[in-house]
Amino acid sequence: MLRSGRFWFAFVVATVLLLPGLCLTGRTLYRLLTYERAEGTAGFESRGRRGISSYRITYSADGKSYSVREAAASWLGLGYGASEPVKVLYPASDPADGVVATFYNLWFWPLFVLLGPLIFIVPVAGWARQAMEDDRLADLGAEGQ
Repeated sequence: MLRSGRFWFAFVVATVLLLPGLCLTGRTLYRLLTYERAEGTAGFESRGRRGISSYRITYSADGKSYSVREAAASWLGLGYGASEPVKVLYPASDPADGVVATFYNLWFWPLFVLLGPLIFIVPVAGWARQAMEDDRLADLGAEGQ
């Protein structure tokens, strides 16, 4: 099985395509496990082109006030209301480097980058599996002679 060149090709392709998604997933898990949590307040900043609105989320950490900018598609109803409470994650070493704790900010890109390559990995894995099966049948045929 492991002597098949197709197996190693498929393994390398899968590794290269999945590695960025695994790194992004690791970053999200690191943020969830190690970052401090704060309750922020959303404030409307401006409405941009194509229905994207900008918001400023202000939060307090260690007695100081910090803010982070956030954009959302208001035409989809994803924006924030005035003074709406928002969860913010920030590293204890640098509270100014906060991240709004939404599904999009934490999980969208890791899932997209992990699941997107499957359209390439599944056919390549099938191609490699077929080669390994052909090699196995060839070996069985050689033993029968």
